[in-house]
Amino acid sequence: MERHNSLALAAAPGDAEIEGSVWGGRGITALLDGDEAGACRALQRAAECLAPLPNSGPGIYLGLWPLLLAVHADLRAAGAIASARRTGMTVNRANRGMLLYAEAVLAGRETGHGQADELAARGAAELAHFPVWSDLAQMLTARAALADGWGKPRRWLTSTAESFGRSGVEPLVRRCHALLAQPAPDRLSSLGLTPREIQILDLVSAGLSNRDIAARLYISHRTVEKHVESLLRKTGARSRVQLATVRAGALGPGRR
Repeated sequence: MERHNSLALAAAPGDAEIEGSVWGGRGITALLDGDEAGACRALQRAAECLAPLPNSGPGIYLGLWPLLLAVHADLRAAGAIASARRTGMTVNRANRGMLLYAEAVLAGRETGHGQADELAARGAAELAHFPVWSDLAQMLTARAALADGWGKPRRWLTSTAESFGRSGVEPLVRRCHALLAQPAPDRLSSLGLTPREIQILDLVSAGLSNRDIAARLYISHRTVEKHVESLLRKTGARSRVQLATVRAGALGPGRR
């Protein structure tokens, strides 16, 4: 790929559309290699190259960048989604699907699970005719849904693993299986706590303030407040000290 990238760049030096496509290809390669941080950097560079060009092709990788930001809880995600919509790249159904999945991830993290489910369903419908791309978007979304307790992430991962297998994309098959192999949340789930709420309960039990938790998880202070309110309601605790007691009891003797 890099050999052809060099030939394209040499044939049209300074061509922003070619440069953007080169960085888009590098981003996808990094993603397939499991280097998601590198993928984010390369896809950002592609978006920056193509943003000034009103007639540039709406490459699918342009919609993939906001989704990666959302999955990684990057504070730039909402802005990247809005910017992508302003550029008109949603003329491409695949990009519309990617952005809907990105919005679903953000909604799921903000506890709007019903809205997240609806957005994910709409994203899947837009991407239905884009094999592999649709599975890639669903795999990334499933990872966020597992962490935040919404959607049907295990069903999605099983389906995408099978699809990647039929397409011969073995690295992504292995990644789906690794996500499926992650242990289920502990018995606090019997109280109806989501994986994200359990994560926040752990941090509350460690003595972190809501503001510290927000900074640690890259979410808003208000989102943490809503999660803590939900924890108090579901566990019957009346204070943060009692929440810590609930968590210690769930761990059991010898694991506190």
